[in-house]
Amino acid sequence: MSLAFTDLQTTSHNYFDPNIHNEVYESSPFMAKLKQGNKINYDGGIYVQFAIHYQKLGRGGATGPREQIVFGSNDTRTAAVLPWTYYSVDTTIHWDERVQNAGHGKIIDLAKDKAKELKDELHYHMAYDMLTATTQGTNAMVPLDDIVDSTTTYGGIAYTDAPDWLSTEDSSTTTMTLYGTGSLSYMFNAATYGSSGPTLFLTTR
Repeated sequence: MSLAFTDLQTTSHNYFDPNIHNEVYESSPFMAKLKQGNKINYDGGIYVQFAIHYQKLGRGGATGPREQIVFGSNDTRTAAVLPWTYYSVDTTIHWDERVQNAGHGKIIDLAKDKAKELKDELHYHMAYDMLTATTQGTNAMVPLDDIVDSTTTYGGIAYTDAPDWLSTEDSSTTTMTLYGTGSLSYMFNAATYGSSGPTLFLTTR
């Protein structure tokens, strides 16, 4: 039976790289954009509800100086309602890990790295569900693919009830071009209304 260690291995230390190189998680630019400037916040409530104008008033127009005006009103406002979405992640640090990953024997702080791993795991699942048409379960958040879809009910509002609620969508273009029909600039103009328009563009690699 051969011995496990040579002279050199017996009398020399290993060189340990004091970093863990991440091969499974990558950061999400979209998540970073949402978090930028403390844009993500909450203040309680059973649902997330926001009001919209879903149609024009429809009572304006030219008239004569002495024509009779019949007063009335039309409902032009409604509310989109979204449920809260919850995400969780868990891990365990064991007794042997706490005992052995300490003092001179600690090359990398395992507890600290596990905390970072929890954050990376949570960001992965949220970014995946946010940017993927097929989410990871019935409790997942509504993906961006559904929010901008032209034939999907979102926030409890169907596009058939509020035609201006539907998005401008082109599902046939497979190559990104900057100008011309089906291009990025074309879709930017189509999705712009007044002074409001897209402020972020997402593509695959």
